[in-house]
Amino acid sequence: RPVFDALLRILISMTESEFGFLDEVMRDPDGTPYKVSLALSNIAWDSASSHLNEQLRGRQLEFRDLSTLAGLPATDQRPLIANDAPRDPRSKGLPAGHPPIRCFMGLPVRSRGEVVGVAGVANRQGGYDEEMAKFLEPFLSACAGIIEAIRLRARERAAAGALRASELFMQNVLESIPVPIFCKDREGRYLRINRAFESFLGKPEGEVAGKTVFEIWPADAARADHEKDQALLA
Repeated sequence: RPVFDALLRILISMTESEFGFLDEVMRDPDGTPYKVSLALSNIAWDSASSHLNEQLRGRQLEFRDLSTLAGLPATDQRPLIANDAPRDPRSKGLPAGHPPIRCFMGLPVRSRGEVVGVAGVANRQGGYDEEMAKFLEPFLSACAGIIEAIRLRARERAAAGALRASELFMQNVLESIPVPIFCKDREGRYLRINRAFESFLGKPEGEVAGKTVFEIWPADAARADHEKDQALLA
């Protein structure tokens, strides 16, 4: 997503780092956290690192082991600073082709008290400190807001898709019933019908739904039908 690539570039510039990443923290149904990559620096500097970079950026990355330098901010929910990364006991090494990491800072990205992401930067000249982590809090809050906005949009799309699927299922059920079926509101407007009902009325497909009984039936029949409905609803 371009927005996260842009945020990562800003983060790297603000911290004067060589490279970094932005990850989203997700949870399994049982609550177990894991990370999904949102943005990743181009780490290519020779043929091996170029090949690794193409592999990393060419697929959706999930990180299940959060007991690493890059993962612990998600579980400990606090900044992690390792200014001697190769010798840090929390380091678990690097994949083949990855450029060396001399120092590292990982920061939890919080929204309403929940960690929704992790930002990581590496190889700043002189290392990192708590003051820099504090300085970055407003920027991380902005990242959290964007993650939450995208999550909300995804939930809305999922809900809309589920509603469309439900509507299609209901209509298929109605169409499978060979006898006339309809549903009306209090004003006598036909909200849902099946083809058997259209055939019963002798109306073309799509001509009845959305119209009232007064637009479909003769005046006397429509008035009697509407009065009967009102009596049932009283």
